[in-house]
Amino acid sequence: MSSQTWVQPVITAVATLSGAALGAAGTYLAQRGVWNRQYAARWDEARRIAYSNLLSSCNKLNEAIHLGKVEESDTLMEESLRLSGEATLLMNEQTRASGRDLLNFLWAFYMSHLRRGEEEAPDQFEQYQKARDTFRDAARRELNIN
Repeated sequence: MSSQTWVQPVITAVATLSGAALGAAGTYLAQRGVWNRQYAARWDEARRIAYSNLLSSCNKLNEAIHLGKVEESDTLMEESLRLSGEATLLMNEQTRASGRDLLNFLWAFYMSHLRRGEEEAPDQFEQYQKARDTFRDAARRELNIN
């Protein structure tokens, strides 16, 4: 038996097996990349919804406090705190700190204006806008939204 008769089939088998292994590895890596992107997109969507809900609730709360709607403010304060708790689980530290500052501002506004009957500060709305914008900007940075 000559060496040519068995070498060629061995080379063919090794090449076939190598090609199959490389193809399987490539498919695995591609599918893993797709899964990772989908996983990241799901978390980004969950964060976007949580941040949006919190911001919407805070806007409604600020308006209710400003208009002196005590019962609505009570309900919205509870809702904002609940939404903050949910969103906190998803936030990075910078977003969490700015969200905490926003809620602390609203809590102080709520307590002074509605509970103690103090007059609203002339720059109250500007202060709220600054706290809101700081939170919104931190959330946008975290979500890579320009």
